[in-house]
Amino acid sequence: MELHLLRARIREEPQITLVRFQSGLNYEIQVKVELLPYNDLNDLVQFYVSVEHQIIRRPTSRKDYSITSSPMRDSKREG
Repeated sequence: MELHLLRARIREEPQITLVRFQSGLNYEIQVKVELLPYNDLNDLVQFYVSVEHQIIRRPTSRKDYSITSSPMRDSKREG
């Protein structure tokens, strides 16, 4: 991103660059990264990559442990 800014001859405050970068992130990653302390764009990118890898490694299927019958219903059926 910094390289593209240099090539386009765009100068902006580092804080503006950080905010613009963050606004382009996936919302789930944005929420996690904004809680982490960072000093510059390089830190922010490293956190982004780390969080993205955590999300990728997370199991995609979650078991639904919904209760299909309750003891109250089962006792009514028996009696």
